Amino acid sequence: MFSLKLGYRIEVAGCVISFTGDMSGRLRQMPRLARGSDILVAHNAIPEDATGAAANLHMKPSYIGEMAATAGVKPLVLSHLMRRTIDRRDETLQIIRKQYTGPVSFPNDLDVIRP
Repeated sequence: MFSLKLGYRIEVAGCVISFTGDMSGRLRQMPRLARGSDILVAHNAIPEDATGAAANLHMKPSYIGEMAATAGVKPLVLSHLMRRTIDRRDETLQIIRKQYTGPVSFPNDLDVIRP
């Protein structure tokens, strides 16, 4: 069993944008990387009840909410929606809201997001 560790922090023109990749969050490093980000883009590839390989490779909504709250990010942008999450946005948002109260969006392809 393994956990991918993938995340990026881009600092440009006084703005910080952080991105998660396919990661489970088990190593709990993303909040440190994303601390104070003007935008956090997080993969929302699985629902809360996911198990098995999917849960080993991706973050559950509860961890996304915890991560965003701990990091103190401004908007949280949920990307990498998949068939298993696309129709569960309301449920995902309710779970995230238990810990993170900032703005959350589920953008469409080609949307422009500004801090």
